Amino acid sequence: MANTPNVPRSNKISTKFILGIAGWAIIATAIVAGAGFYFGYQYRASEQAKTSAAVKDALKAAQPAPAVAEASKN
Repeated sequence: MANTPNVPRSNKISTKFILGIAGWAIIATAIVAGAGFYFGYQYRASEQAKTSAAVKDALKAAQPAPAVAEASKN
């Protein structure tokens, strides 16, 4: 066996480890932000569809009914 000197290891966190954690944090943030935008636009589209349908129904109900034709007196 080779005689290796007993060199104490440093407890310092390596730069590679920090960059790896930072990279994963950026990826996770991008995924969360992307999902937020996607579901936000989906929610907005459904709310606009509901509002549009409600406005159409209200306009339809606000129009006067067609006049009833009087029965002819023959």
